[in-house]
Amino acid sequence: MSSDLKNRPLLGKESNCGILLGILFLFSIISLAFYKYIPGLVVLTIFCQATVIFLDAIIIKGQNNGVGPNPIIYPILTLILWIIFVPLYILDRKNYSNNDTQLKQVTEISTSGLGSGHATIRWGEKGLNPDTRRPVIDSSKNESTSITDEKKSSKLAVINWTGSSKEIQIKNYLIPNPLLYWTALQVENIEASCINLNLPIGNPVDEPKGAMGYWPRYSSISPDQRANYLEWLSSGRSTELSDIGYAFLFFYGLEYRALNEKKDISVIIPEVNLLLKNYTTSNSFNSYLSSFLAYIAAQQLSFISENNFSQYFPNLLTLSYDRVLVALSWHINQNKAIPWKLAYSLANTIPEAPKSVITHKLPIQFKQLFETKFISKFPGGFKIEPSARKFKIEYRPASPSLIYNYQGNSRVTRIEPVEINNPLGKKSQFNKIFSIWAETIEELKPASRKINKGDPALTSQAYHALPDSLKQELDHPEKSRWDQVIAEFNSEDDSIIVPVNSLATLIPIEKRERLTPTQSKLLFSTARDVGYVLIPDHRITGIPYRWDDPVALFPLPDKRTFTSDTYPAVAFILELGMSIALADEKFSPEEQEQLDRVIFGSFKLTSLDVACLKQYQQILIRNPPSLERLGTRLKEHLSDDKKLIIAGYLRDLALADGILDPSEYNALNKIFKAMGLGKNDIQVLFPSDLTSQPDEQPIQISRSSSVRTGELIIKPISNKPFFTLDPDLLREKFIDTREIQKILSDVIIPEDEELLDYSEEHGAVSKTTKSNESDSPIKQEESSGTNYLGLHPKYSNFLKGILTQTELSKIEMQKYSRNNGFMLDAAVEDINTWSEENYGDILFESTEENLISINSEIKTKIEEGAN
Repeated sequence: MSSDLKNRPLLGKESNCGILLGILFLFSIISLAFYKYIPGLVVLTIFCQATVIFLDAIIIKGQNNGVGPNPIIYPILTLILWIIFVPLYILDRKNYSNNDTQLKQVTEISTSGLGSGHATIRWGEKGLNPDTRRPVIDSSKNESTSITDEKKSSKLAVINWTGSSKEIQIKNYLIPNPLLYWTALQVENIEASCINLNLPIGNPVDEPKGAMGYWPRYSSISPDQRANYLEWLSSGRSTELSDIGYAFLFFYGLEYRALNEKKDISVIIPEVNLLLKNYTTSNSFNSYLSSFLAYIAAQQLSFISENNFSQYFPNLLTLSYDRVLVALSWHINQNKAIPWKLAYSLANTIPEAPKSVITHKLPIQFKQLFETKFISKFPGGFKIEPSARKFKIEYRPASPSLIYNYQGNSRVTRIEPVEINNPLGKKSQFNKIFSIWAETIEELKPASRKINKGDPALTSQAYHALPDSLKQELDHPEKSRWDQVIAEFNSEDDSIIVPVNSLATLIPIEKRERLTPTQSKLLFSTARDVGYVLIPDHRITGIPYRWDDPVALFPLPDKRTFTSDTYPAVAFILELGMSIALADEKFSPEEQEQLDRVIFGSFKLTSLDVACLKQYQQILIRNPPSLERLGTRLKEHLSDDKKLIIAGYLRDLALADGILDPSEYNALNKIFKAMGLGKNDIQVLFPSDLTSQPDEQPIQISRSSSVRTGELIIKPISNKPFFTLDPDLLREKFIDTREIQKILSDVIIPEDEELLDYSEEHGAVSKTTKSNESDSPIKQEESSGTNYLGLHPKYSNFLKGILTQTELSKIEMQKYSRNNGFMLDAAVEDINTWSEENYGDILFESTEENLISINSEIKTKIEEGAN
């Protein structure tokens, strides 16, 4: 007897029990000759054969998971008619045996008598170990192949497993990395996913969802469904599925291999994770696979290291509750702090954390904001305090085969649970994580309200409502469109001057003469969100953008960077200075030098501030600011002594080149009057004889080199400066620019609130600064009592009087405005902006005859809305 036979067991599917029975059978025949002499010998040999058959059948069924010869019928029939049933049993048991030694010699194995659509199995290369070859299962043959060697064909197992790094071909389907069971035997009640080659295979068809039903088996699905299944397997198990039952069917085999045979765990775990990643629409499928992974990880917990941790937990953000517990337990065992991703999954799955639809409506933004907050509070991760208690991870099988084995078999009623360290034994320690979770929800609520129902895409409105920390991490959804438009206006010197309308259409904003304050704010903030500084800043100018106004865009080097707190006040100083410097319609080098000294030499500015201010100066040269508007703003927000300080600064700026020509003098007078300065105030700023200009003629006043008595002689000199001033004296008296910055900051910040925070939502003017209250000529309590919703109260009396008319001359309108203490142009502009925003159109319209007509339709709407 060879060493191979010596090493074989006496009984079972891999034994030589057939030879043993053959020997006993021959011995029984021989003993008949000695029946007269030893009659009990025949009976003894028959009982021995029946016993061997009984034990061998039981062992084979146990090895084949309940599939094998009947251990009761064969022994009984052997006792009754042994001469027939012992040979029959010897032949039958061969169908259930698996003799790998003889299988190595098989070059072709086929099933006899199979019709069309059935399969033939052959090994690709003769003489090679089948574990290292690709089995080719050819079901295209219609004719049966005769069995020339019974010993060869009888050595196939009941079910065969083909693992990774191999390929099998079934009919026309080449299946890479199969990880599945198959059989060529005509047997029943085998593993649910096992591909039985005796069953017909149809053609792939489209099916309604759920056509496979619950707990499908390969043997019970239709031929066309088998074709669908094989086609999916051949695609690499990654294509879209019309029915999740196909993925379930494949998973049954993986589950059976891991739990029942306890093999190929390292291969099965990544495959199940891949299924979870590819097929996310079925809650049932996700639940079964997540529970399976949690159970296997719990079993292997002591063998999981940092190197293979990601194999069991490839994505910490998508863990189920059970998997979170196992991952937390691993961190406790390893004495490691948990990262933000695991904290996210914990808060996302545990009932104690607040729940919100925001985690689904803004998933990317929620994760990023949670990450930022978590890392800010726990830069090294969150350390868990261990608990002495244990937690049991249980598992309910998905496969009908395992449900039968573990629940149908009375000897084994369930899969044994696995105990792990209870990570939630001290649950209160996680309140810090839950607090971050709740903060993230609250901060994203405004953005969530902007998301369209049924459309999870992040809109511009939703992006605008995101917290600033998130905007720094995310690109604006319309950034590519902005970049495309901006590229059309890039000049050779890298400056970007764009008309407002080109940007407004990207918001989108419909064409209109002037944007509303809210639209101006939106345009400015959207530019910042996209990655640009919009120049001018509407907070500085105090007025909304006009449709055709030129604006500059300066790219931000980093979305975390923006202009400094100093910038708005300095920009306003620049605007004031340019308004005077440009009054004579020219901008001298001396004036530029003086502005550079004041602007860039007197303030602490960032490089971004400097670049933006230079761009702003180019815009101001193209589109000089309104002197009346500037004066009105200063009047409304400054006390008298501060007005004089600003007026002195403007005077000195105009005299930067040592001369003051008539146009500059007129400009100063205009802005001083708009500021509300009286004649006495102006005399403080200029010599008494210069407070009025003589007959359109330029006047020159020179400082005498010696003091003498007498009166200055005013001599008309054409095309000469109005007067000159000693530059040295000018430098001595120049106002401290830091004081100017501080004063103008009070002008800019309230203007931002006034321009942008009139809201119907609050039912009244939502912001009224202290300076408004103290400096405005018309106090709120002095108003007419009529409330025009969202309009500054100072305009109430003025508007009430105007609404009694249908058309007025500008002279009449100026009279109304003077009586109420403000400039007409500013009042008309503010009221038109308010009416357009709230009622859809402007109230005042200019005509060619120097008249101002009142829009009757808007007038009616205003009167109806007034209290």
